[in-house]
Amino acid sequence: MKRVVLAALTLLLVPAASARANATVSFTDFAYTPGTVTIDPGQSVTFNGDFASHPLRSARTGTSLTTDTGSSSVKTFPNPGTYRYYCNIHGFKASENQVGGMAGTIIVTGNQPPIAAFTASAETVDPGTTVRFDASGMMGSSDPDGTIESYEWDLDGRGAFVSTGVMPSTSIVYDNVGTADRKITVRLRVMDSGGASSTATRTITVRPSPPADPAPVVTTPVASTVPPPTSPTVAATPVTPPVAPSVAAPLSVTLPAANAISVRAGGRVSLAVRASAGGTAEVTFRRAGRTVGRGRLSFPAGATRNVSVTLTAAARRAVARGSYRVSATVRLTDPSGRRAQVTRTLTLRRR
Repeated sequence: MKRVVLAALTLLLVPAASARANATVSFTDFAYTPGTVTIDPGQSVTFNGDFASHPLRSARTGTSLTTDTGSSSVKTFPNPGTYRYYCNIHGFKASENQVGGMAGTIIVTGNQPPIAAFTASAETVDPGTTVRFDASGMMGSSDPDGTIESYEWDLDGRGAFVSTGVMPSTSIVYDNVGTADRKITVRLRVMDSGGASSTATRTITVRPSPPADPAPVVTTPVASTVPPPTSPTVAATPVTPPVAPSVAAPLSVTLPAANAISVRAGGRVSLAVRASAGGTAEVTFRRAGRTVGRGRLSFPAGATRNVSVTLTAAARRAVARGSYRVSATVRLTDPSGRRAQVTRTLTLRRR
């Protein structure tokens, strides 16, 4: 019986093998989509687009990607490595396997993707409860052939991931102003040193706030016809006025003095935010009335934290062509519902 149980546990702990598919890259409007693809050795990449308008070239010596005509071309990559390519009209080769402008990257690796998993301190909570999430330990995330380089969390179920770097844990305080249970899908995305990633989810249920106590019923007594007894006169006792409640410290949020911010790989921007008290900071980048980046991070106490903002594909393409000015707005909300906001113009540049 013990051997059967051990065998079952062993099967549960064996990581799943890599199951990548052949990749497809489309190009139009002076950009390749997606800009980076990852495949295994021996797999292929299909390029779809107008090669007469965007001739395909390889930036790596000995790799033939040259295509000048037609609308589809399939290229097979038998060996591991990084293969960068570009449009011969709207892109350029800066040096060996280095590109700029309209360009893309193919990563060929036998690396197995990491396994995302995490635990929650509770899955059904009352409003105002802090829930802690942990992706470490035996029940946490792992990588079958390497190490996990980053942990990214979507704690509010809105689809925007916020990085905690190499820290595998985080926490948040949930609320519920409705009258029914609030269901929140929490997501964790992990990435290993080879660029492979995977995602895990859990559902947190936040109960509604309990209803307020009903107002007490006041009964008016019936007047008595019997006169009250005479009592001696007693001096009035002075009443001490109540002490006014303390006022919460002012809530404020500030941004760094620098106006130029570097954009990291994958279109992520690390923005240092200073908050006077604990809460949740939401960062929005806008340009010409459109949202081009979002980020979110919970502050356990008043401090300076780096909020990771993920840019849209259009914004990443614009940064690749040169500097890109955006209006950055940071809104801080503390657990009591108070808010503070600051807006600054920032210039985003390639690293």
